[in-house]
Amino acid sequence: MNNEADMRSKIEEDLKGLYQRDADTHFFNTVTDHLMKTKMNMPEAFMKKWITQQGEKAPSMEEVEEQWPNTEKAMRWQLIEGKLVREHHLHVHKEELVAHAVAMVKSRMAQFGQMMDDAQAEQLAMSVLQNREQSEQLSEQLLQDKMMAFFKGAFTLKTSKSTYADFLKLANSNK
Repeated sequence: MNNEADMRSKIEEDLKGLYQRDADTHFFNTVTDHLMKTKMNMPEAFMKKWITQQGEKAPSMEEVEEQWPNTEKAMRWQLIEGKLVREHHLHVHKEELVAHAVAMVKSRMAQFGQMMDDAQAEQLAMSVLQNREQSEQLSEQLLQDKMMAFFKGAFTLKTSKSTYADFLKLANSNK
């Protein structure tokens, strides 16, 4: 930054990025809320009984009943997401996952002022992907990015101007 104008421009660019991310999150949540209204006939009694018989420490029927609203919502989303992935070919491929992990490693290292060449970044990314939990998390991020791109193409975006405070009220009303 050489002067105040450069600094103002950089701040404006950063804020636009933050606002766009918030707007994208709001859009994604609005679409998923809309999709969750899809009518499904789930065999509730069967599902509850099945849950009580899963794993070494299976929950009791009382625990299942208590957690059912959240469980049912998660199952419904899993079914919807699975159908979207299958029908619209939103699969996450290994090459994409590796490329995403390399980009993430480079970005994080750059935040600390450390530049990496492609070979170093790929080596570090592969070690990150060896951790199953991190690999699944990155895969989910990539899938969500693909779903966002699909949603933006499949649904009509309605853009409107508002103050940030009004936007926050709108975004928080959808939670």
